[in-house]
Amino acid sequence: MAETDGRGDYSPHQDAISQLISFATLGYDKRWRSRLVDEIGQLDGLKVADIATGSGTTALMIASRCKSCDVTGIDFDGQLLQMAKARSRGVKNVTYLLGGMDYFKTGDGEFDAAVSSFTIGNFNDPVKAIEEMHRILKPGGKLLILDINRLHNSVLRSFWNLNYSLRVVPYLNASRPSEFNSFFDIRKIQVDKDNLADMLKTLGFDVEKVRKMGWGAAFIIVATKR
Repeated sequence: MAETDGRGDYSPHQDAISQLISFATLGYDKRWRSRLVDEIGQLDGLKVADIATGSGTTALMIASRCKSCDVTGIDFDGQLLQMAKARSRGVKNVTYLLGGMDYFKTGDGEFDAAVSSFTIGNFNDPVKAIEEMHRILKPGGKLLILDINRLHNSVLRSFWNLNYSLRVVPYLNASRPSEFNSFFDIRKIQVDKDNLADMLKTLGFDVEKVRKMGWGAAFIIVATKR
């Protein structure tokens, strides 16, 4: 298991990200992550990068499905990577790498596939992050993005916002520090799937599929590197 550059002990709020995603998605996040992994297709022997892996949830899901895969979880937060490493004890086909979202510290064309789950809206520079995903993929490599959609249907948007206000905001206010309030700003965590698909096309990807889930509340984009 690769060491990370993280320093210090975990702070007590570090499992908040996965818990808050679960609140915000009414618990559907695990099912949607599973569908994301399904979309990779034949996994045997692949090298897969999990971008902004956090505590390793998606990376571990991929590793458990495919023992012959080589999975690398990349994140800028050393403490979260320590948590991922602790969760991955005994899992031999996962490593973790500390790297900024504007430079992943991996070689060009190193991976067969890259995945990103519930992260695009929180990148400071999504274009640079996607350019990095393009760089680390082999030609023809797959990029798979799972995220919360920016809803245009007023009824569904009202329902989603109500869920966020009643379930997520009280949780944040009761027990979590201010930086997580910013991280889970409702305006940031919703991503317009059509705009993202267009961005991918301009950055060297062919978009193969845009799959809506949860009545359009979430989406998976499958793209290949040109």
